[in-house]
Amino acid sequence: MNEPLYQIRRYGEKLGDYQMVDAWWGERGRGQFLENLLPPDGFIIERDGEAVAAIWLYFSYGIGMAFMEFAVTRPGQTAIQSKEAFRHLVGFARQLARSRDFGQIWAHTYPSIAAFLKEDGFHVFPEKLVSVITSTS
Repeated sequence: MNEPLYQIRRYGEKLGDYQMVDAWWGERGRGQFLENLLPPDGFIIERDGEAVAAIWLYFSYGIGMAFMEFAVTRPGQTAIQSKEAFRHLVGFARQLARSRDFGQIWAHTYPSIAAFLKEDGFHVFPEKLVSVITSTS
């Protein structure tokens, strides 16, 4: 059996990327996907030509830290398939951050993704953090 072929591309390169990720987000019970909050560095990984996961990176140039946010996988995959896709995406994120002289990647994420990231070498803080957002107006 052949190994799956993975390819990473920028979010928005294909028509319908927002609708696809918004549907994934909704199927996972996360509400509406807020595209206006996304940084320009968003990436989708495809397995054998089909999109299977996405992440976004905010680069904080003042402190040399990248923030990895909004990680999501296509519903209906096995946990193994999702982990493999994320492993490729996180490896890509590390290479991209390193190429821009960023020494760390930080993520606020769901417990299941945090468990995977811990396996992949991330330090998990023991505190229970809650993400909050507000408008400045």
